[in-house]
Amino acid sequence: MIPLGLVQFIFVLTGLLLVSFLLERLWLRIFSGRKYQLLIFLGVLVHEISHALGCLITGAKVHEIGLFSARGSYVKHSQPKIKVIGNFIISFAPIVGGIAFIWFISEVLNFSFPIFDIKSPSLPSLVITIQEFFLFVTDNWHNWIFWFFVYTIISVVICLPPSKQDLKNSYLSLIAILGIVFLIEYFKILTLTTFFSQAINVVMTSAFLGLIAILLSLPIYFIKKLI
Repeated sequence: MIPLGLVQFIFVLTGLLLVSFLLERLWLRIFSGRKYQLLIFLGVLVHEISHALGCLITGAKVHEIGLFSARGSYVKHSQPKIKVIGNFIISFAPIVGGIAFIWFISEVLNFSFPIFDIKSPSLPSLVITIQEFFLFVTDNWHNWIFWFFVYTIISVVICLPPSKQDLKNSYLSLIAILGIVFLIEYFKILTLTTFFSQAINVVMTSAFLGLIAILLSLPIYFIKKLI
């Protein structure tokens, strides 16, 4: 039997990364360079710190960290001491770090994510989750702390995807890691259901908010294009 939690997580994470890509392309066309940099500053910070932590975990020496330099934002580092999966950990650390940061902020600000039941996934379950998401927004929209929370999520979401170079450095390791997780779930070596359940709730809420940001940004984009 295919591990359902893993498949669902990959599916919703792919959706989130797609939302991230579309929102990034849209905002780059709406906002000028400096305004855009200010809007996503927190996300860039989380992204690059995650890379640096990945270097620390794998024994790679960090040579330089750049934020909004002429070459963009980056972490320049040596080769990791942990072979095979070292590049994977460094390259994909921003995804783990971004999701973990969003979860951490939700705990600090005491916001509970809408829950999707991965044990019995179905269209009605998805509809209920969407309804809970809109209730989550309407119940908190009057609270300025909620809008700070939304900003945090969107800025992190925009900076979530790995770069082309990250993918080039670690695609083989990614395949190996996915295979290992699949075997762990398939043979019940370790139960990851709780982890996937919580991660999916964070990822789905982030994707919903990112999608709303896209829908709200589209009129601005078209108006600016006409002017």
